Amino acid sequence: PDSLKPQCDLEFLQFNVTKSMLKKSRPVIGNSQRLHIFLKKLHSKQCTSVLFMGGSVTAGHNSRGRLNASFPKFFMDWLNERYPCENADRTRGSHLTKRTQQNNAQTHFVSWSQISQIETLD
Repeated sequence: PDSLKPQCDLEFLQFNVTKSMLKKSRPVIGNSQRLHIFLKKLHSKQCTSVLFMGGSVTAGHNSRGRLNASFPKFFMDWLNERYPCENADRTRGSHLTKRTQQNNAQTHFVSWSQISQIETLD
């Protein structure tokens, strides 16, 4: 969508990134099994649930439009555009956003305990 277009001319940006720099930026990859399952769901047009954890920035504080201008909204718009999914009846579906109820730094740590209350995560 238009809302995801870059806000500057990318042709004027220059980055001299070497393979060595890229390798150093990801020293630990970890277990990627869940990521592979998630990607298979996207490629087979299954609807998914995405969890966003964070504080006030994730909730959209200090952004114009609050939740309508937060990065989870932009990510979900992109995900639904790039990887459309289908409901069980083969109609167009929508990937779902799951959030803990954090809104600031004080509630961020409490939000970890709320993950178990979310029905499904992909």
